[in-house]
Amino acid sequence: MMPIINILWNNIIKNIKKGPTEISKKIRKGSLILSIITFNLILYQLLTFNLNNLELQKRVIFNIFYHFSLGFDSLNITLITLTAFIIPLLIYFKPEKITGTLFNKNIANYNNDENLYINNLLLLEFFLFLLFLVNDLFIFYILYEALLIPMFILIIRYGSISKKIEAAYKFFIFTLAGSLLMLFGILFIYINFKTFDLNLLSFLLNKQSFLIQSILWFSFIFSFLIKIPTFPFHIWLPFAHVQAPTSASILLAALLLKVGFYGIIKFNHLLFFFINTFFSPIIILLALISILNSLLIALRLIDLKQIIAYSSIIHMNIFLIGFYCFNNISIQGSLLSLISHGLISSALFFLIGILYNRYHSRVFSYFRGLCSFMPLYSFFFFLSILANISIPVACSFIGEYLILLGSLSYNVLITSFLFLILILSSFYSLWLINRLLFGQSSPYLSLFNDLSLSEFLILSSLIFFTYFFGFFSYYLLDFYYLYSILILL
Repeated sequence: MMPIINILWNNIIKNIKKGPTEISKKIRKGSLILSIITFNLILYQLLTFNLNNLELQKRVIFNIFYHFSLGFDSLNITLITLTAFIIPLLIYFKPEKITGTLFNKNIANYNNDENLYINNLLLLEFFLFLLFLVNDLFIFYILYEALLIPMFILIIRYGSISKKIEAAYKFFIFTLAGSLLMLFGILFIYINFKTFDLNLLSFLLNKQSFLIQSILWFSFIFSFLIKIPTFPFHIWLPFAHVQAPTSASILLAALLLKVGFYGIIKFNHLLFFFINTFFSPIIILLALISILNSLLIALRLIDLKQIIAYSSIIHMNIFLIGFYCFNNISIQGSLLSLISHGLISSALFFLIGILYNRYHSRVFSYFRGLCSFMPLYSFFFFLSILANISIPVACSFIGEYLILLGSLSYNVLITSFLFLILILSSFYSLWLINRLLFGQSSPYLSLFNDLSLSEFLILSSLIFFTYFFGFFSYYLLDFYYLYSILILL
């Protein structure tokens, strides 16, 4: 036995001595190739999806130790494709803080550090795939909790030095607190109904008393509102964004926030249709407070990443209102906006991360006349901000226009409020563009290289699809038309 251990140990030492250029880069390239292959496989599933079939497609049933099924529907196939698209970009975009300081500054720990980063990205991708595909309440909960682990590691390992530990624990505790309430509801369901199958539970739970449905609905909704997040559970997100590395911020905004919205549709609405409709004014009120609160806070902020984080909260709660208007048009707009927000928020956080890497500051008062130093960067920043304020040629415009159009049949005052918020946020965003990109050059700026090839390719792909789906949004709306009708049945 000892000779085998010695041989293995000697091989490890030899690999360590090869250095990061031979080990970590090979692992990174291999992971990138694997993630690209995965994206192409998911894209094939998307292109071959039957839009006229409302049942789970390409269903796979597992019955080894536990019986559950996986399958595609019109909602999860688009969210899975978004996940498969974002992860390769994050692998290609090397994180800011791979320093080899996990234990000591040496080659071996440099390898460990970069490999840890890639492993967490791939693990999170795997968990998200299963979470969207699974049709079982118990497995969903396990995966919902499992997402905390890789995100916690990314924040606490690669985040800002000052408060990354506090941010990681705040993210963990807020999400876990909501999940404990959901666990209570899941245990109650199993004790009384002896099943976790969503199709069967949707039939059984909608026949229960008002009190039982209300208790179970509240046990689920709190967990998902924390994830979105909605007032008063929103305070963890801006703090986590600021302290997290660029990759973790993108994961939070583009993917993890969508899990809360997906949970509301999949569980609170389909399992408790009457109760979810009955309590919809409460959710709309909380979303309106979240929007107004986030806008007022953003007007006073000086950190670019915090501003984009609060902008993300505003948009997610607009989508939530669109869904709870229970109008076919507004629901389609909300589902389309989930995808557009994933693309736009990713581009914005990429841009803020690139700027921080060069100047080591996110305080916008230090920046002025940036287009003179980084014209290509300024071009992408300009297009991303315009997409964020929903100009007509961006895919975000179609989604938010449908939300406003559908909300008219629900309440004119709510529509007027949303329209006013969008106008005010647009004015502020245009002022921000003018403040950063134009005017007399700031004395704090110095000559730096513009975008690298990898940064250019990542931003080009995000901006391309952002505006492509602005012109051809019907490709996505086709997935949501029948699904939105099913939600209202």
